[in-house]
Amino acid sequence: MKTMRVMLICLVLSFTVACTTTSSTITTENQVQVASTLWAVNEILPQFIRSMSIGPPGEENKSNLCIFFDSISMWEPGLSGSNLLGSIEQNTTLLINGEKQSGIDYSYLLLNFAPVYNERNEIAGYVPLGMQACSKLVNDKMNSFNIAAIQYTSPAGRVLAYTWAIRKLDDGSLIMLRTS
Repeated sequence: MKTMRVMLICLVLSFTVACTTTSSTITTENQVQVASTLWAVNEILPQFIRSMSIGPPGEENKSNLCIFFDSISMWEPGLSGSNLLGSIEQNTTLLINGEKQSGIDYSYLLLNFAPVYNERNEIAGYVPLGMQACSKLVNDKMNSFNIAAIQYTSPAGRVLAYTWAIRKLDDGSLIMLRTS
């Protein structure tokens, strides 16, 4: 049993390395294996992601994958509200099966702001709440198990990343095991 656990951990770790370097290192065989493992793990979302959703296939058989960020946990000293939003837009990468997704739509509500505090527990600024990134996934290009990964690198070099599985059902719809 210990051998199996170590093997599964190595599969997840080897995907993460391949995912951040190049899409050509991910084969269909290990993609399904890693995605199946991620599906079974069912871990809690990291602090920088509040929730995720995936809609039913719509126009051109595409599903809308949306990730709702916790901008407070992504903030760091030196970033104002608008700088944080720009940083998230410029420094976030979404990969599906090792392929970088383009055309990500970012949206946010400017009416809701929350204070952020410095190390002396003083208000250092305000950041907008309610930011999300959405990308259209082409259902026809998805496999039975798929690997999704998102990574944000802050201006100071702090990396926030999460990898999860997306499953394609027999009817062609896409689902995620953990969404909030």
